[in-house]
Parts: sequence; C-alpha cells; structure tokens
Amino acid sequence: MRKQALILILLIGATILGARRRPQPEIDIDLDEVLFTMEEARGKHRIRMIRALAKMDDPRIAEALVQVIARPRDTDTADLQDMAFRALYRVRSRSIVPDLRTMLDSGKEQRVAYAIRLLGRTLGAGSLRYIRPHMDSQGVILEAVVRALGETDSPEAKRLLRQKLGKAGRSDISVFIRMSLIRLGDKEEVKPLILQYQRIIDEAMRRKKNLKLIDSALKKKQELRRIKYLWQVQRELRQYFAELPPPMVPPLVEAIESVDSDDTIQLVIELVREMMDRERAPQFAPMLDSRYIGLRRLIVREYLDTKDPQLRERVVTSVRKHLKDNYWTERRCALMYTSLLPDKERLDALTDASKDPNMWVRAEAARELGRWRTPEALDLLERMRKRAQQEELRFICRCALKGVEEDLCTIR
Repeated sequence: MRKQALILILLIGATILGARRRPQPEIDIDLDEVLFTMEEARGKHRIRMIRALAKMDDPRIAEALVQVIARPRDTDTADLQDMAFRALYRVRSRSIVPDLRTMLDSGKEQRVAYAIRLLGRTLGAGSLRYIRPHMDSQGVILEAVVRALGETDSPEAKRLLRQKLGKAGRSDISVFIRMSLIRLGDKEEVKPLILQYQRIIDEAMRRKKNLKLIDSALKKKQELRRIKYLWQVQRELRQYFAELPPPMVPPLVEAIESVDSDDTIQLVIELVREMMDRERAPQFAPMLDSRYIGLRRLIVREYLDTKDPQLRERVVTSVRKHLKDNYWTERRCALMYTSLLPDKERLDALTDASKDPNMWVRAEAARELGRWRTPEALDLLERMRKRAQQEELRFICRCALKGVEEDLCTIR
C-alpha cells in the first residue's frame, strides 16, 4: 500500500509541475486599441502583452512600448525594458520622438541612455542637437552617445567620435567608438577593432582562470561582474561583424592579412563563417590568395558550398595560379583542389606535381591520385612509387594505391 501511495503522490506532483510549466497562450492584440490596453494592463497580463508586442514589426507598437521605458510600472523589469527598447530600435518610429525628448530630462541614467540611442536611430543627423549636451557624460550615457553617433551618418558625428577616441585609449568605451566609426565608413578602424576583440576574449579567459586564486568574496564578485561584461561585449562584437555591410569586407580582408596572431586568425575564421552570404561572398575573393592557408581553404569551401558558378570559377582560377607558385606550400595546397579541374588538365597538373622538387608536394600528388583512382591515375601513382627515394614517400604511395589514408596507419 505504501508503495502504491508513493507512486500516486509522484504522479500527482508530476501533473502539477507539468501544468505550471505549460506555456501561457499568446495574447491576441488589437493594435488599434493597444495604447489603451497597455495603459490599463497590470501584472502578468502586462508582462505577456509587452513580450507579444516586442515580437511584432508593426510601427504602431512603438507608441505602446515607449511607455515601458518612459513610464515603467513596478512589473517592468530591466529585462522587459531592454526588450521594449530593442523592439523600438527595430521599428524606428518617429511617433515616439516627443516621449524620447521628455526622457532626456528625466534624470534617470538608463532612461536617458535609451532616449539618446533611439533618437540617434530615428532622427539620424537631426539627433545631433539632442546628443551634443551629453558628450561629456560618463558610464551608460556616454556609451549611448557613442552608439547613437554611429547611427547619424554625419561628418560631424565622425569628428566628435575621433575626438573621443583620442582620449579613450584602450578603455572599454573605445570598442564602441570604433564600432560607430566603422558604421560611418571609417575603414582604418577595422583592424584595431579586430585586435581589440581578441584582447577582450583573452582578458575574459585570463580573469576566469585567475578566479581560483582570489580569496576575497567581494573581489571575486567584482571579477565575475567584469567577466560577464566582457562576454557580453564579445557577443555583441560577434553579431556586429556578422552584420558588417559588404563595402566593409575588403578593408576587413586587408586588415586580416597584416595580423600575426594565430588566435586572431582563428577568431576571424569563425567570423567569416557567419559573415558569408550571397551578397558579401564575392567581397572575400582576395582571401583566395591569403598567406594563411587555413583562411584560403575556408573561402574555397564556402564558395563551393554556395553552388554559385561564378564563385566556383574564381576558386578554379586561384587553383591554377597556385599550382605554379614558387613556394611549395602553395603548390601543395592547390593540389588538394585539382578535382575542380577538367580531367586532362587535372592529370597534367598531377603529372607535373609527381616530379616536383619538394617531397611534400609529390606526397600530396600521390594522395590525390589515390583518391582519383582512374587507370591513368593509378599507373602514374605506381610509377611514382617505383622511383621514390624516400621511404616515407614510398609508404604514402603504397597507402594511396590501396585506397587508404596513411593517417590510419598512425604515420604522417
């Protein structure tokens, strides 16, 4: 009996827990009455309404959501206000400008910051008269000013940001200044921003590693807050580069070629994967000649994945070029893509590579011949094996003839 009673209690508990976790139904909002509805809404109903409005793209939601940041209720948490702000930023409605101007005089730091950013987003160059009085602010207001200036598309904004950057040095605000300058078309700041991005990641990792050495609870709390902030900026930078406009891709490619940090190149590889789309893909063509083979192979793979004939032809042109390069590493890398060439041209290229002065180029040719496996390819591979003088090359040829990778034999 006790066992049956226990099972019954567990089933009832699971049922109650499932009922509690059941998602609330979506609210059907009539946007014609949304202002009155928002003003009267209270408690959980208001929270669900804000969340529902924030998912819409109709500009009419602006007049309702601006109340959340201009005249927040007790239930309008910081997360809800931030959600409302992001929605207002997206819909870009001029109808809320009077509310935003009122917010500038609220004396509430976060409220003023929201107003400045939304004015910059909504009015563009026309927002400068509202932004200038806050140029000497600090903290979140200064960050809002810097971000808003990047939205203005104004030479005056560029000048103001340049002045701020000169005083900012390598402080946190310099990240946002550079982001805004790039939005305004300043190509010179692309490389410094990439390097700063890497430094942010390095600092976050270093601080996390050093946490175990901190005894003070207060100091540890401060460090955790700093780490959280750094990762937040890192996520924003990642999104920022993912949305970089096509005209800024060539300066990015040029900047990458002058970077010497392996960690930064790995970071760029991750960014390029996210940035690659049909519109921006052609702008990455110079990377087919990158001095970093990893980047070159990434662009080749991305170009081939698009199934675009023009991008594929650019890859083929690059392969032909590097097959004749003076550096053996370039020739070896190009051999990996000889399958893109017509059969006769491919066989000729592999025949030349089989006699290359560098053994590693010959080894790569052997691997490609082993993958191709036509009678001509296998015949050439057998001839390579017979005249090979290095035991390692003979071993690679034998593996290729059998159709296996020598890595499987724990040697390479």
